[in-house]
Amino acid sequence: MPEARQQRPPLVIVFTVALALLLVWAAWIAARNGLSDLYARPAIDYLEEKRLDAYAVSPADWQAIENSVAQANKMMPRNPQYLEALGLLHQL
Repeated sequence: MPEARQQRPPLVIVFTVALALLLVWAAWIAARNGLSDLYARPAIDYLEEKRLDAYAVSPADWQAIENSVAQANKMMPRNPQYLEALGLLHQL
């Protein structure tokens, strides 16, 4: 005769679901950080290079940089690096 399957206590189920949701939330934050950095990093590096070399930025490059950093800023609005890059862009 097969044994009856033992049922898990409700507290264990709640704990497991809460842990799974916490892990999904942490993965979402990490993915959002990574994607926003993918948008902004090339533009920020380009701006730093132009600032140090004191070269002017062409209007097409300026618009591309602004779009990239603005998109990254939409994804991670509290990242001061993106706001600094936008300020630096407007200084040029």
